[in-house]
Amino acid sequence: MEGSLKQSKASVHLIDSDANVRRTLEGLLVSDTRQVMSHVSTDAFLAEFEPVHPACLILDLHLQDLASQKLLDHLRTTHADIPVIAIAAHTDLSAALSAIRCGAVDVCLKPLDPQTFLTLVDQTLAADAARERLRQQTAAARQRLARLTTRERQLFSLVVEGQSYKEMAATLGISPRTVEHHRAHIITKLGTDRVVDMVRIGLFAEGVITIPELTSLKSPTSTPHLSADKTRADDRATPTAAPMMSCRDCVVTAGLR
Repeated sequence: MEGSLKQSKASVHLIDSDANVRRTLEGLLVSDTRQVMSHVSTDAFLAEFEPVHPACLILDLHLQDLASQKLLDHLRTTHADIPVIAIAAHTDLSAALSAIRCGAVDVCLKPLDPQTFLTLVDQTLAADAARERLRQQTAAARQRLARLTTRERQLFSLVVEGQSYKEMAATLGISPRTVEHHRAHIITKLGTDRVVDMVRIGLFAEGVITIPELTSLKSPTSTPHLSADKTRADDRATPTAAPMMSCRDCVVTAGLR
């Protein structure tokens, strides 16, 4: 398995101690848009992990010595920036619920349906990419606003509120000509003279603009998985399995051989 990361492809990390399972899932996941990096253990994953985007982690919940649970705890406490899709036995809902509580964005129950599993992976990667774009836009907006002086920040807030030159002058106790002078500096520093762009910069900088949480992405109803939203609403939820592929037993059907 190649260890180098290619920015043109999304990175999918896979942790499972069973070599047959890893080969099966690798064959399912590898594509023109996804590269897969398999790890035999959580320690091996942590030794090779680099925070790139978009990315996700497919984690078997039945590793020895509670390694899966320990990894989820580690990723949560260190604020590691990678969404986790856990895989659990259909009968082990306690492990699935525990994974959701520890930060997994979703839990798929075995046997997996190949197409719905891939759909969930792609949705997770798309959401991670969107979050990264949001982080970059937020950082850029805050960097722009940091260039403004205190007076320019005051004037910027009034511009965003839609006040006229005369209203801004009255609010700040300065002349309209001084307002015009400060506004010219704001336009230069922000790189735009459009009020709508200034509003957008302000919203990004304040963290008002967000994206839907990963867990709000809806997968097909036939998918045997537990989303974080559904689990929070009802910890006793019992998804229906679609017997298409058993990862643990490496039983591959539906033409996936």
